[in-house]
Amino acid sequence: MKILSVMNNHIEEAEKKDYGYGCTCDNCGTTFIFESSEAAYPRHINPKPNECYVSCPNCKHIITLAKCTKFKTLYELNDFKRIYDE
Repeated sequence: MKILSVMNNHIEEAEKKDYGYGCTCDNCGTTFIFESSEAAYPRHINPKPNECYVSCPNCKHIITLAKCTKFKTLYELNDFKRIYDE
């Protein structure tokens, strides 16, 4: 058997690459980006974004992922960096 072309159409784009999240703290106004592995998730199947949280690296205020922006593409991540980078 010889594979001529590998097609992974059964794998969704979200599963292929995780570009992370971007968030602005309500308490201190700090804007930061983070990977999804840095967020805290509850220990049950399919948690909702309002149940998951991340803490602000500046003031340690807890922010739910529902208030953060999930990047779907590398372009969204770069635009977020360009807008908020000092």
